[in-house]
Amino acid sequence: MASADTITLHVRRLPGVVPIARAAQDLAAAIESLGARSSDALDRIEVEIEPLDIMAWVASQAPGQRTMFRNREGSLEMASLGCLFAAPSLDDARVQCLLEQEPPIFPRMHEPASPFLVTTCAFETAAPAGAWSAFGAMRVSLPLVEVRRMRTVTTLAVHLNGDASRSIDALRALRQPTSVQRVALRLESDSDPSHWARMVDEALDAISARTLDKVVVARTRRYRAVNPIDPMALLMSLRSAAHDVFQVALEAAPGSSFVSITPERLFKRKGRVVHTEAIAGTCPRGPDLAADAWLASRLLASAKNRLEHDLVLERIKAVLAPWCDQLDAEPTPGIVRLAHVQHLMTGVSARLGDDVRDAALLEALHPTPAVCGTPTEAARAFIASHEADQRGLYAGVVGLVSASRSDFAVGIRCALVHGDQAVAYGGAGIVQGSEADAEWLETARKMESFDAVS
Repeated sequence: MASADTITLHVRRLPGVVPIARAAQDLAAAIESLGARSSDALDRIEVEIEPLDIMAWVASQAPGQRTMFRNREGSLEMASLGCLFAAPSLDDARVQCLLEQEPPIFPRMHEPASPFLVTTCAFETAAPAGAWSAFGAMRVSLPLVEVRRMRTVTTLAVHLNGDASRSIDALRALRQPTSVQRVALRLESDSDPSHWARMVDEALDAISARTLDKVVVARTRRYRAVNPIDPMALLMSLRSAAHDVFQVALEAAPGSSFVSITPERLFKRKGRVVHTEAIAGTCPRGPDLAADAWLASRLLASAKNRLEHDLVLERIKAVLAPWCDQLDAEPTPGIVRLAHVQHLMTGVSARLGDDVRDAALLEALHPTPAVCGTPTEAARAFIASHEADQRGLYAGVVGLVSASRSDFAVGIRCALVHGDQAVAYGGAGIVQGSEADAEWLETARKMESFDAVS
């Protein structure tokens, strides 16, 4: 792309509501009609399409640089193919130039047709190594092609800059949705329970010595499939049990992917209003609603779980306060129920100052005590010296960013997919009163969704 000072965003919407195959043809024709384009212009051309199963559509496309993101409420869903450009951070000049330009609102749309930048941030501050290396420490990318649904409107869009040949080729290579074969996983190996017990005991020693208030420790389970695992097909297999969660799949490189069905939001922003939440404190689900309610009441009354939860909430409030003109937190935690576990959750809302950007919030909020611990740097150091596996995007951040809105999920309930193997991660918050056996069972429950893929 051209230098950031000269990038100008142009957004155009084609008329009509058409099937996706016709939409791809119309977009390619529209690009060709533009003729030669300056490298200082970024074009987005979109058209409304007939509703379709977006996840099935992206699962039917050729492997490579595919992404899938569906927010927890189901109000925003986007799949994308290819990459027009990528940057190492949200502070990148090209990224900021795009985020400062607000495109028009088209008929039937409720907000500007802003390009979404797919954003990932690893748990580690240094670039991850090994199987995580393809993801990098942070990556912000603008797709070549995207399918987006916001509320009831679904669009196909293409981005181009200067030479349009890559964008046209991507449109012409699109496939029609087909049936996707389910993924079958078998458990190959589990973590060492003796290592887990030693790690929890040492965490409790650090808490007793007051070098830590809380630390979240994690372990892994390794699964294998008969054939190389398609991350989109794996996400489709997981989504039947993935209610009220973010649904995410990212291909960093052929054969190297990340899949997550996470309940946890780092924050979402619309205009200057930001919403976040504290999710910490866990108990199992019951066999029926009455048992669920009884277990939830015990969770609310648990001093250990309320301590774990309050540490997360207080840090979020302390971090947000300097950036906000107004800050409100729910007075008491509620219960969020997932497929296998229940959590304590408290919502927090704030109005941001005019000059506060997503990059600053992301840096300030991540990682939360819900996935790291407190004090943050002491917890990070404990994790780095005790866990057997690098975390990468586990406990990292995945989200979509635009001029008008952003939505970031925390990468838990997840797996790193490499060839025919999937490595699932599960963590537990250790505070005073934690017990190694109980925390082992909690992490097992958090990975049960992958056990059920068969």
